[in-house]
Amino acid sequence: MQKIVILLQQFIDQNKLLTAFVGLFACFFLFTQLSFQPRQRFTLQVFTPLYHTSQVPKMTALLITYTDSLISPRYFTDTTRRNALAKQLLKFYQYHNFRPVWLPAGWVLPKTDSLLNTLRTADTEGLRTQDYWTDSLRKAYFRLTLQAQTPQEPATLQKIAKLDVLLSASLLSFALHSRCGRITFAKEKYKFEQWQTPQQLQDSVALQVFQGLYRQNLQQTLAAFQPTHPQWKPLQKALWRYLQFAKKQPPVVTFDADSAYAMADSSAALVAMKQRLQLLGDLPSQTPLTAVFDSTLYRAVLRFRFRHALPDAPPQKLANKEMIELLNENPAEAINKIKINMERLKWKPYYTANKLLVVNIPDFRVYFYENQRMVSSMRVVVGKKTTPTPIFTDTMQYVIFNPTWSVPSSIASKEFLPKIRRNPAYLARNGYVLRAKGGTTPLNPTQINWYGLSENNFPYSITQKPSEGNALGKIKFIFPNKAQVYLHDTPEKKFFSRNKRAYSHGCIRVECPAEVANYVLTGIKDWNKEKIAKELSQKSINYVVLPKEKQILVVISYQTAWVDAAQHLHLRQDVYGHDKDQQIE
Repeated sequence: MQKIVILLQQFIDQNKLLTAFVGLFACFFLFTQLSFQPRQRFTLQVFTPLYHTSQVPKMTALLITYTDSLISPRYFTDTTRRNALAKQLLKFYQYHNFRPVWLPAGWVLPKTDSLLNTLRTADTEGLRTQDYWTDSLRKAYFRLTLQAQTPQEPATLQKIAKLDVLLSASLLSFALHSRCGRITFAKEKYKFEQWQTPQQLQDSVALQVFQGLYRQNLQQTLAAFQPTHPQWKPLQKALWRYLQFAKKQPPVVTFDADSAYAMADSSAALVAMKQRLQLLGDLPSQTPLTAVFDSTLYRAVLRFRFRHALPDAPPQKLANKEMIELLNENPAEAINKIKINMERLKWKPYYTANKLLVVNIPDFRVYFYENQRMVSSMRVVVGKKTTPTPIFTDTMQYVIFNPTWSVPSSIASKEFLPKIRRNPAYLARNGYVLRAKGGTTPLNPTQINWYGLSENNFPYSITQKPSEGNALGKIKFIFPNKAQVYLHDTPEKKFFSRNKRAYSHGCIRVECPAEVANYVLTGIKDWNKEKIAKELSQKSINYVVLPKEKQILVVISYQTAWVDAAQHLHLRQDVYGHDKDQQIE
């Protein structure tokens, strides 16, 4: 103890306060070892290096070779992904001067364990653990560290270099997937430019990871690659809840197809119902699991139905067959749905325009945003599965009051032709004008041999004049695009009362066109609700061009899972099968 005091006094005399602090801490540690554990001898365990420093040049040569070939295509079946990753991997090792990142001079670093542990959590990030060869890397890592302690079976430089490169490749792959997504479209029906906007930051991945490894911990480094979209964290939390739900494997709720559970009912099945609703967060966790349908369960059932957009039902029919089938659904279905929607957040930027109009196809609704806050929404009718509404983003440039409808050739030849054959007066009765394609002179439908025409031989154009019965209603909203899709009014209001509203040929019918017009035109010259109502009462066509600074971004999206402002997870049916085609699993 006297020696410790003398040593500390020397540090203080030399005015080396920082060194004194370190010395004091070291002395205190040694003192506790000697004082409280007199029978134990304090020793420093030395790890045997995997290779000698004299072998570093050989290791560098191997790393150059492996990063050039990316070891083996079997690890990367997608050529596009392999090429992108190979480019990043080469840059990554260039920044390291082609020295081992994870096993420098053969010493195993703590960050190697940190990486392997992080990769094992890929499922909670909406990714797939198996995409990063976690099990194979962990086994190889264990074998190498074991061989380091077993001189009879020394690890070869080739194995060490291969493991180092694969660890780096898995990290960079994880970072790329976190930023840009893991799905690339191979199917012809998916057009990259519609679903995905190429990420300009992709080339900086290697540099960001390199810098992050030396400036902060691995988790902070990878967190910087996550989407900044406000839906990301809530969906990640919802995914974690469903992953836990899947692990618990709650009992299935039994159900008599001829009845429904209602208030004051008693049944053993209600215990299972409460268990499932608790795990999903619809029922408070402290609720007693009784066999009675009480008011607390009633509210939980309402919340569950709301989150799944189930149709309205009387109180005695709330816990009905449709609701319980959804409740009993394998959690893997919801997990996959959440994952693919997390993936889609990476494909396009988060739009921060002052005004933003978002159509969510599976939700059959359009949402209106101002300054990143949702201010209103309404029901819409979208395309049928055979004529789906496409996914894209464009800018609304003008509005047409009392529009004409130029019937698409496919509709005219497939749907109109049989009707005209049965009754040539069909066109005139519904306000349609027939012309030769490219012509301007109206033709008489009764003077044409309609039976001589077909879907592949239809040399006419059909236009519907403005009227109450016009298929586009009294107004349409144009955001020019290749698919020729737009928002419009409709005389067929009956579809808006239905829960599932996929009935159009691809365009989007809005429930309250005057409200849409008010949202679009407010702040433009003298437009207001009164002027809009007056314009809608007219019969003449009126084009309203939006000033460039007043043009509105329109996003046609496909979200089957999202979290609302009250932190409720909403799930919708995969109306077009996009989730199934793009699924992560």
